[in-house]
Amino acid sequence: MSDNVHGTKGMLTVGSGPYGMGGSADYSGGEGRAEKQEQMGNPYRQEHQDLIDAIQNGDYLNDGYHGAKSSMTAVLGRMATYSGAEVTWEEATQSELSLAPGLEDFTLASPAPVKSDEGGDYPIAVPGETKAW
Repeated sequence: MSDNVHGTKGMLTVGSGPYGMGGSADYSGGEGRAEKQEQMGNPYRQEHQDLIDAIQNGDYLNDGYHGAKSSMTAVLGRMATYSGAEVTWEEATQSELSLAPGLEDFTLASPAPVKSDEGGDYPIAVPGETKAW
């Protein structure tokens, strides 16, 4: 896994470099980026070390909040991208948006909730036109 961070002075691929999970580093743009990546350390190694430390100390590690916040950030981003509108955290968390089909009648034999047109194409969100919530 890696992340591409784009800025006004270049791009940095985080996670695939010497302190990531393997692969080659891609540092382009501003000066000192490689050094900053090295100082950050390996987040994947740290995640495992935190878990091992908790187990050895008889503690528990609950990262549920971070997972939930990360997932909600993706939902908020989808809402903003699809609608072309600014969406606040408050609006996103209080929205009644549901992307799931009616679960009471949903089975493995149910048809897909989104269908392609006669050409095989699926609907595409258009910022400013698509109602995302």
